[in-house]
Amino acid sequence: MAKLNGPHELDGSLGGLSYYKMRGVDGVVVREKGGPSKEKIKTHPNLHLVRRSNAEFGGRSTAGKWIRKVLDAQLPMADYNISGPLAALLKAVQVLDTKGNLGKRCVRLSVNPVIIKGFPLNRKNFFDSVVRIPVDYAISRETGSARVQIPALLPAINLFTPHNYAMFQLVVAWGMVPDLYPDGRKDQSYNISHDTATDQTFFDKIRYFPSQQGYDKIPNEVFKSDWYPITKGSPAIDTELTLRVLPPDTDFTLVLSIGICYGIMEAADYVRQAPYVGSAKILAVG
Repeated sequence: MAKLNGPHELDGSLGGLSYYKMRGVDGVVVREKGGPSKEKIKTHPNLHLVRRSNAEFGGRSTAGKWIRKVLDAQLPMADYNISGPLAALLKAVQVLDTKGNLGKRCVRLSVNPVIIKGFPLNRKNFFDSVVRIPVDYAISRETGSARVQIPALLPAINLFTPHNYAMFQLVVAWGMVPDLYPDGRKDQSYNISHDTATDQTFFDKIRYFPSQQGYDKIPNEVFKSDWYPITKGSPAIDTELTLRVLPPDTDFTLVLSIGICYGIMEAADYVRQAPYVGSAKILAVG
């Protein structure tokens, strides 16, 4: 059922069309309904390629969740939904699996981690357009540590904030993203015949997991600076983050991200972070 929100704005379904709003997109998005039913996709013999593609999309979506977990402290700064663009980048990683057949290819970000380096969480105000000075860093896989050195930020010299807020804060996040395998098994057989009953039903049951359960117990590390007045800027910052739990094997990618958010003075001693404004990016991978 479609809902009229204004003189020319619909929300819901009308006929064969769906109307909805999407963060980061101006106006109303219109999508045409159609395509085979979910049950038909699961069982029809002519749709086995769709099942295989859906299974692999699930793997990329799971990898995207791991990346967003690392970026959790900076997601409130994002001005659009980053899930789709992340999944698109990860497809280029998945096709590097030359051993697996379509439908069971791994998502091993560690094979090509630089594909997400520099990934922006913003479309309107990029981090590099706000903080116009290089941020130095060093990362170590052996110790699970990252050191970040942010030079002093001076308004109208190397700090250009686009929003009318009184305060700003710098946020650094550090974590890891494991390589993902169908059913979490690295040594499984990938070949599944097109003409078996298994092929008709198996691909909708595939789930992607890390090589070991120990990855689920590794927390991210986050540094948040003090709140600084935008009119005065901030001093130089030198901080080091270290994973409290090291990964159980080498099938992972370390991800370092940085962001700047803005604050609203609600009391003399309390600053509230303004939602969905700011700038952030993936600074480094390793």
